[in-house]
Amino acid sequence: MLGWETWRRIDAEYGLGLVRQSLQAAMDAGYVDSLPVDPLAHILLGALNEAAMVIARAEDIQAARVEVGAVVDRLLTGLKAATSARRKQARALR
Repeated sequence: MLGWETWRRIDAEYGLGLVRQSLQAAMDAGYVDSLPVDPLAHILLGALNEAAMVIARAEDIQAARVEVGAVVDRLLTGLKAATSARRKQARALR
């Protein structure tokens, strides 16, 4: 069993960078409202890790996947840029 520090190191090395880069790319493209990337990446990765744990520990894994999927979808939808005009502006700045 991995200890907390080892798990955090692996998560930071492999997961956090990918989440951070994906969020930054989505912000640069205007798909996600601009927010501080580092704290958002940590929070989102934490939420995704917990979502995976809910599914892994569920008695009914299929039902848990559906429920967790709906919640994660709603969470990510909340990050979308407020208007398509912002996406157009962001593209024009590139």
